[in-house]
Amino acid sequence: MRSVPIYYQDKVYTFKVHESGEFISDIIASHKSFFELDTLEFCHQNFDLSYVLDIGANIGNHAFFFEKVCGSKVIAVEPHPDNFTLLQENTQKSFNLNMALAEAAKQTWLVDIFECRGNSSLINSNSSISIGDTCHLGKVSDLIPVQTIPLDILGLKGLTFIKLDVEGSELDVLQGAIKTLKNFSGVIMIEIHEESAFKVLNGGRYSKKELFLLLIDLGFRCIYKDRYSNYFFQK
Repeated sequence: MRSVPIYYQDKVYTFKVHESGEFISDIIASHKSFFELDTLEFCHQNFDLSYVLDIGANIGNHAFFFEKVCGSKVIAVEPHPDNFTLLQENTQKSFNLNMALAEAAKQTWLVDIFECRGNSSLINSNSSISIGDTCHLGKVSDLIPVQTIPLDILGLKGLTFIKLDVEGSELDVLQGAIKTLKNFSGVIMIEIHEESAFKVLNGGRYSKKELFLLLIDLGFRCIYKDRYSNYFFQK
């Protein structure tokens, strides 16, 4: 763990990141700026961020911005234990959960990509990935046991914005959130990889088309896509 300054507008924030060698941490430390700042500012300027759910919060880059800059109430979910430690350090007001969201409660495995822990992803029984393998996200350095729960169990109400970045497990998360999403009228931002990226870690269980169709069935339409493959959906 190391502390780095982040300069934004007329303020200097202290932010905790991984040691040198981890992709997202190194970018933040090098630029002394928020990761994907243009997307964060786009959200701040265009959407209601008063109550944010950050699924796949990593070390807290987005949650920190939402909390400190936007004054948001934040619930952040992050399954990777090392990422979660930094998330806790970086967010004083957020309610943080060290678990993963999925369609159902179960024990599963998290693929740890040491060079970029933002790429850590859940695998399932259809996956043949093991420690030492190289996938499209990088070299697998560890497999970490994690507990999943469906979002609907949390019974969250009043959310205005949902950020979803779970490296190929998007449909699993959404299928466990049907009740929540039926009652949700805000914006969902989802990082959606290209088709080939899905097939490695989710065993080819679903396609981008299926993901879009589920959201359409729930009344959402895609209103924007940014340069980081974040898609924005709104009813």
